[in-house]
Amino acid sequence: MTWPTAKLDELCAKIGSGATPRGGNKSYKRSGVALVRSMNVHMGTFKPDDLAFIGDGQAAKLNNVVLEADDVLLNITGASVARSCTLDNSILPARVNQHVCILRPEPTKLNYQYLMRFLTSAQTQQKLLRIAGAGATREAITKTELQKFQIPLPPLAEQKRIAGILDAADALRAKRRESLAQLDTLLQSTFLDMFGDPVTNPMEWDKGYLSDIVERLDGGKNVAQSETETDFRVLKVSAVTSGEYRPEESKYLPRDFEVPKSYLVRQGDLLISRANTVELIGATAYVWETPDNIALPDKIWKFIWKKDAEIEPLFIYHLSQDAEFRRVLGSRASGTSGSMKNIAKPKLLGLSIPLPPVDLQRQFAAIVESVEQQKASQRAHLAELDALFASLQSRAFRGDL
Repeated sequence: MTWPTAKLDELCAKIGSGATPRGGNKSYKRSGVALVRSMNVHMGTFKPDDLAFIGDGQAAKLNNVVLEADDVLLNITGASVARSCTLDNSILPARVNQHVCILRPEPTKLNYQYLMRFLTSAQTQQKLLRIAGAGATREAITKTELQKFQIPLPPLAEQKRIAGILDAADALRAKRRESLAQLDTLLQSTFLDMFGDPVTNPMEWDKGYLSDIVERLDGGKNVAQSETETDFRVLKVSAVTSGEYRPEESKYLPRDFEVPKSYLVRQGDLLISRANTVELIGATAYVWETPDNIALPDKIWKFIWKKDAEIEPLFIYHLSQDAEFRRVLGSRASGTSGSMKNIAKPKLLGLSIPLPPVDLQRQFAAIVESVEQQKASQRAHLAELDALFASLQSRAFRGDL
């Protein structure tokens, strides 16, 4: 079925973005009127983490971008351009800054959930990203471009039916992601029950330094990216920043670059980022499995353990996930430029760590391996749900659902 199309400015009562109050971050308050920024707008999900607040006087200057219940939000600049979600109405009253655009559908013409689902569909995302990359301003979508953006327009009842089907399918994905998050929480809780806080060391384990158990830290080299497919790939720092190893976060190495064996990532490696933002410096990832053609960059090291070290790498991995431990690690890093940090090998290897009995570490590692098997099953099911959702999205907006 082919539906008629209409431009967004024919269907929306408001299309507009705001501004950042004078003084930027320093002007934000602990409470007051919420200021929605691009970091709050994710793909199909509003995230109130790090929500900023402004005073009444600042809010009055943004009265042209007052948020209303069920508004649709779209990031229009920066690296997160084109991400869209519906507003979390519980944060009202609120305004938006210049990186976020309000799309307020006329309720008699356009259902807000249908609009959000359309904007977050794969086909629409491709169109929006092409628009964002085509203008004189890098990674930006203008108000004029949004006003003339075309959307398929089935009858309102059909819009609601489509949105309901996609909402239900997305809810299944959300439940699966929540199950995965609960398994991670279980491991964190188990770690604390078995070993206690790694910084205060309430169980009074023997203490040592990373240098007591680490022979060396092997890293790669900063090599230019190849524009064509080659035999080897090199990791980006983003391959470890989530705390999980993601080999797909990589790029091709030049064909004429000979990769030393010490650069290659292998199953069982523990990786750590030596250079990153303040929040992500020292991010670690354990390699459960990997292709055999993945190399380390200069900003990621792998631990090479001493042969006589009584240590379980999975214990060190979960030790490094502790927030307070990460804070201590980050405090040993030095700034390079802007918000970037870099930690030197002596500073990292000089980090004090608890050293519980290796048998206890191995007990914990066995628990981790069991939970990881469950997570692998959950991820496989999530991948199936993702494929189903993508299929439903594709069919929905061409009239086949």
